[in-house]
Amino acid sequence: MFSLNSLIVLIDKLITMVVTPIVVGLSAAVAFILAWGVFSRSILDIPVFGLEELVLISAMWLYLMGAVLAAKDRSHLTADFVSVIFKNKKLIAGMSVLATVISLIMALYFVSWSYELLSWSIKKSQTTPVFKLPWYLSQSSLFVGSVALVFYLIRDFVKDYQKFINA
Repeated sequence: MFSLNSLIVLIDKLITMVVTPIVVGLSAAVAFILAWGVFSRSILDIPVFGLEELVLISAMWLYLMGAVLAAKDRSHLTADFVSVIFKNKKLIAGMSVLATVISLIMALYFVSWSYELLSWSIKKSQTTPVFKLPWYLSQSSLFVGSVALVFYLIRDFVKDYQKFINA
């Protein structure tokens, strides 16, 4: 039988297996597309229309998947001044729990808002001007990224709460 911690570890491994190659591939794709755009306009004197659409979709997914990896490693920006001001481990752990709960609440709102945006985008069937790609291709990155962020915040809450109990 799975414990909560082993389930979290399993989901984390699955997310990492999916997200890491996406980030690597999108990084290479964005670099190549931008280089091709500069080369074709500067050297070949041939503008390539629609590259901006591809870069936009790729960059949005790259940004959100990078945020997922940052949340996974807890390497996103923080202003952790509590441990500098206070030395009480229970208080520091409690403030960490509070910060994680606030972040989780905000992330849940973001899931809701990004879902509404994605639903609206699917209903409207808007497309990009050149390639006629559906806008939900880029907007779905917001929803997927926010769902993954909620998962990592739940994981962080469990860890922070365990630290608080054991402090």
